[in-house]
Amino acid sequence: MTAVGGRADGWFMKRLAIVAAVPLLLLAAVDFVFSVCQIPDSYAAKRPSHTIADSKARGAYMETVSITPSTIDWNGKRIRITEAWLEHRSELVRVYVLAPFVWERRVYRSRDGYNLCINLDAESWDVLWSATAPMFLIKGKGNGFGVRGRVVLWEVLDDLTQFPTSILVTDVWRLENSKALTVNRAPD
Repeated sequence: MTAVGGRADGWFMKRLAIVAAVPLLLLAAVDFVFSVCQIPDSYAAKRPSHTIADSKARGAYMETVSITPSTIDWNGKRIRITEAWLEHRSELVRVYVLAPFVWERRVYRSRDGYNLCINLDAESWDVLWSATAPMFLIKGKGNGFGVRGRVVLWEVLDDLTQFPTSILVTDVWRLENSKALTVNRAPD
């Protein structure tokens, strides 16, 4: 494809670059439109952070919470708390996808209320999903902690006056084999 002075090769390379760039620019434009016009799933937007690092990245993190004892024996199996924290409730507002499947930016805003979050080690989740699973609850609250798969336990607090001094680990509302965990705020 060489013509006089190599002009045909240069023309071919420019044309190839334009043909390759046009679909990429169209994909970027469609991606931008979808990220700007996106309406997030309202249920998914209200979930707690999965870890302290995730909470800090959202801008929701308030402080670490100490829970003692951090290891509980439940029907011969061990439940170990690895981290606990208090965070502002946050809501996912928008996800900006800068490069599909590679780079995205999530934008959150604070909501009223707080989440008391607890992470467990890997073996502990097996205990929580067994037939004789315990339930984490705050005495007098009327409901147990929410569970996100094998990620996090959390309780929603409307205000900090509801912050518990203890959490009961019990056998599904019978309260026969309850173990009390002491909860203390430990501002960072």
